[in-house]
Amino acid sequence: WLTWDYFGAPRNVGDEAWGMVMDDGAIMNALAPTNQADPCQTTDLEIANVAYGKSATASNYLPEENPENATDGSTETQWGSGGDAPQWLQINLDTPRSVSRVELTVAQWPSGETQHRVYGVLSNGQRVLLKELIGDTQEAVVLIIELPMPLADVISIRVETLRSPSWVSWKEVEVYESENETSACVALANGANLRAEPSTTTAVAGSVNGGVVIGQQTVGDDGFIWYGTLNDTWVRSDVVSTSGDCDSLPTPE
Repeated sequence: WLTWDYFGAPRNVGDEAWGMVMDDGAIMNALAPTNQADPCQTTDLEIANVAYGKSATASNYLPEENPENATDGSTETQWGSGGDAPQWLQINLDTPRSVSRVELTVAQWPSGETQHRVYGVLSNGQRVLLKELIGDTQEAVVLIIELPMPLADVISIRVETLRSPSWVSWKEVEVYESENETSACVALANGANLRAEPSTTTAVAGSVNGGVVIGQQTVGDDGFIWYGTLNDTWVRSDVVSTSGDCDSLPTPE
């Protein structure tokens, strides 16, 4: 390679310029092409998004907006159901994963209030509710579900949309895993009441039908131990069975 450079004057005369060949050619050697990676050598990059390129199924789809558009890594494409809610989209992860985060890029017109339930489907077929997303959403917004601990043995992610002012669509569904060997605490029940607060005197806010990820626990004023979901609803610990690491659940301040 060819360079043009100057020789600096001795520093004792006040010249602070540092040339490429000074100090045994420190800069020259650092920039030399022979000391750089080969720009023509290709390598396989590890894709952190384990849903990338995976197959998908859906309740319905338009001819040009198939389910795999939600896993192609591009927000320029989308899965489009071509219809109103309720609709569902399911991403197959091929092998069991320890899922720590799910990101969903919204495709929606017009903007407005939506309701979605995001499940991790375990290899035994058990559905575990990660979180219910309720609120105003609009085109290109990214909805993020961050689990307190990764949920192990997840073979697919299922997104159910219950309410939307728009035909149900998603630009992209991304799934990220963790190498953490612990697994999220999951409460399992068939119809156990969820409460708005950790007390039997508060209003019923739904029910546990299958599995739900638990993020915290506390002792209620009624003396029962209560498990808190990621939607800030609560279920009594004595009316559910559990799996995963439920011993290290934090207590809300």
